[in-house]
Amino acid sequence: MRQISMFLIALGLMANSLSAYGLRCANHLVDIGDSSSRLIQYCGQPLQIGRFNERIPIRTYDRFRDEHIVEYVNEPYEIWTYNFGSQRFLMHITIRGGVVTEIESDGYGY
Repeated sequence: MRQISMFLIALGLMANSLSAYGLRCANHLVDIGDSSSRLIQYCGQPLQIGRFNERIPIRTYDRFRDEHIVEYVNEPYEIWTYNFGSQRFLMHITIRGGVVTEIESDGYGY
């Protein structure tokens, strides 16, 4: 009996940690690594989409000059904002290459 109760407590803690990193929409959970199309399928269209670019340094070796050089590439990404009403938090979802890479909560929605 004690083992069963410990198992149920551990299971509850794992379920709680999953919801901390995922976004719950109705009966579905969107998590990091899911596609943006799945996010739209489960949660609908976002309230707002912000489009940004991040400069990523890439270090390469130039064998003709015999030295390392740093080049920068622009990596586009989007931040989708969801507003689920005044009883839930605003959610900011970062999309890179069509994949959910970050899920952050903000203050209560409106």
